[in-house]
Amino acid sequence: MGVFSRHALKMPKSDHRVNAIVGMEHFYLSLPVSFPVVFCAAWDILGTMKVLIATDSFKGTLTPAQASETIGRAIAEVLPSASVTLAPVSDGGDGFLSVLSPWLGLSPFSLSSLDPSSRPITITVGINRERKVAVVESASAVGFQFLPDAPPLLQRTTVGLGMVLKTLHEQFPGFAIYLAAGGTITMDGGLGLVSALGLDPLDIAGRVLEATALNMNSVCAFAARHPFSADEFSGGTLLVDVDNYLLGQKGAAVVFGPQKGATAGQVQLLGEAYEGLMAAVSGYTGRAVIDEPGLGAAGGLGLMLTQVLGYRMRSGAEFLLLAMGFDDLLRSHDLVITGEGRFDEQSLQGKITGRVVKKAKEAGTPLVVFSGTADPSMELEHGDLVVLSHGEPGNMGVSRARAVLYNGARTFFKRVFC
Repeated sequence: MGVFSRHALKMPKSDHRVNAIVGMEHFYLSLPVSFPVVFCAAWDILGTMKVLIATDSFKGTLTPAQASETIGRAIAEVLPSASVTLAPVSDGGDGFLSVLSPWLGLSPFSLSSLDPSSRPITITVGINRERKVAVVESASAVGFQFLPDAPPLLQRTTVGLGMVLKTLHEQFPGFAIYLAAGGTITMDGGLGLVSALGLDPLDIAGRVLEATALNMNSVCAFAARHPFSADEFSGGTLLVDVDNYLLGQKGAAVVFGPQKGATAGQVQLLGEAYEGLMAAVSGYTGRAVIDEPGLGAAGGLGLMLTQVLGYRMRSGAEFLLLAMGFDDLLRSHDLVITGEGRFDEQSLQGKITGRVVKKAKEAGTPLVVFSGTADPSMELEHGDLVVLSHGEPGNMGVSRARAVLYNGARTFFKRVFC
């Protein structure tokens, strides 16, 4: 590193903002006064700057790979001599499987499933036969791509996910199964999933209930449709994308219900239903159910997976970063760039962008975060936040989103390096 240590290259906290225009879009650049001077001097001495680009998806527009590649093109124009490494990331939502596959050597494998409306679909999972690993992206069966044709929130089901797990256990016995929880539009607490495995929810009269969120509050017990053993499906891991609890003001109903279309009344109903469902699960297993961080992920999917099937919970972000050898990647680069569609408080609560920010701070590696929108109160203690829009971007196509991100990144780096 010559006379410049990583500490010397560390970005100080921004002390002013620059308002800029990119095409028809407004964005706000937070530029530290000393950033251009220090970084350009280092670049002149070092010759080749090594840049690591590890962005998440810009939900509804760009995949992690598309976002990383777009920023990479902008850097290549401004800094043609820079060495750029594209390492897109995801915390368990849409795009997680494609991001993880190269690092774990996963091959695509097609399976039959059902969407949230119980319509037949085919999804792709990742398989490594040598390592005996299978990875399922929940969003592929119950993700936001099904929202336009999905039934009302309380009628959606995770039966399709249960079908996938059942097939994997039958076709790949002994494999370690990882289920990524992010990016779902269901809130049924995993009722549909266990129903597909042969465990039916019952009401107070012992009648079988349809396995949807609408009936969660009526579940009093469970009954096996055929000889059922939780051990048959145990040994899996739920990769959660958030650390929210199932209950309370930061629980699944309050935080994620409105994002999936819940009204104020339905949010209250879901909260009460989750409490009742926990009691029914406790009665079935004979063990007290303790609410814990992550249990609120994917509409409470972890309740059935962890309490009934014995799945472990683990951060999807940390799982991916470990598979990538991210700490080593950080140490071998001079600048790390991350980003997502919206940067807010949730970003720092288990989300992949917040994990990258934390690791960059710990390593003392200079950092830039690109975000489509952001909570106005959000500030970075380390690095720089570049917000591409002052309001909600609405439904933006891929080509337009690429243009906005490319122009925003190019303008930022021109101000910094030129």
